[in-house]
Amino acid sequence: GTIWISDSTGAVSRIQEGKVRGFGTTEGLAGHGICWLATDTQGQFWFSQAGRVGIFRNGGFVTLLQVGPQTARMAPARERGLWLAVGLKLFRYQAGGDLAAVTELKLESGGPEVAVTALYEDKARGLWIGTSSGGLFRFDAQGIQSVTTSHPNIINISEDAEGNLWVGTRGGGLNRLSPRAVQLQGVASGLPFAAVQSAGEDAAGTLWVAG
Repeated sequence: GTIWISDSTGAVSRIQEGKVRGFGTTEGLAGHGICWLATDTQGQFWFSQAGRVGIFRNGGFVTLLQVGPQTARMAPARERGLWLAVGLKLFRYQAGGDLAAVTELKLESGGPEVAVTALYEDKARGLWIGTSSGGLFRFDAQGIQSVTTSHPNIINISEDAEGNLWVGTRGGGLNRLSPRAVQLQGVASGLPFAAVQSAGEDAAGTLWVAG
């Protein structure tokens, strides 16, 4: 029943039992820069502000990790702990553990400076990464894949009960990405023929198609 609010000035407020309380440097915050807030799967309440990452404990914010001068974008991981984006580098972190590097976004050079603006791990354990001008990406065991949206500036990502992903953009409205149950493989996707006589998978997992 408690609501936490963070605004663009770096201020953090809590609404609890009808009362509003502000939190700042006295309670352990940096006092400047946007403060990102998240609750992990264990119920711990996290903050990330001005290079500090930590948890809310005993009425104050306790820094557990320093990631440099810039604020790390964060999102709860479904298998405990957090996903953290520092610049274009992605990390996993759990309280009491080490910061583990996972991967890095590789974008074309020469364009505008890109920052990670949104993170979300879906039910299939894929991590969606929204950026300020580079568009939307999905990271899983197969690597990083770029996903087309109506605008390259992504500001928020959420998933509904049916597995649809909702992506808010700064200029392109709201996008809905729906999972596909069937995907057609034909000439357009690389097959050299339109008629398929038979198909089979060998012991190595390779799919063979005869036309």
